[in-house]
Amino acid sequence: MMNLLFVSATSVCLELGNDAPYYAPEAYRVFLNGEKVREGNSNVFSLFGLTPDTAYTLCLEGASLREELSFRTGRESCALSVRDFGAAGDGVTDDTDAIQFAIS
Repeated sequence: MMNLLFVSATSVCLELGNDAPYYAPEAYRVFLNGEKVREGNSNVFSLFGLTPDTAYTLCLEGASLREELSFRTGRESCALSVRDFGAAGDGVTDDTDAIQFAIS
């Protein structure tokens, strides 16, 4: 059994459920949307470089196991300072033009 521990906009962390504390009893291969992306035997692993706001199907295959899990990465966001676009940000000056430029 695979447990999804964490999903961000560009990464995912998973845990294999078994009786072993650190390593799975057998090696496995990880496929993401049908493409092999990893081999290993650790019970916890991460995948990086994923695309934000995208649906993925992860398949784990070993000699005696095959599991599949679907997930969607989160949306990516950022914060901008309108002062970087010429706004005064003093609460008095009309910063409409700078704000419109910053969000376009």
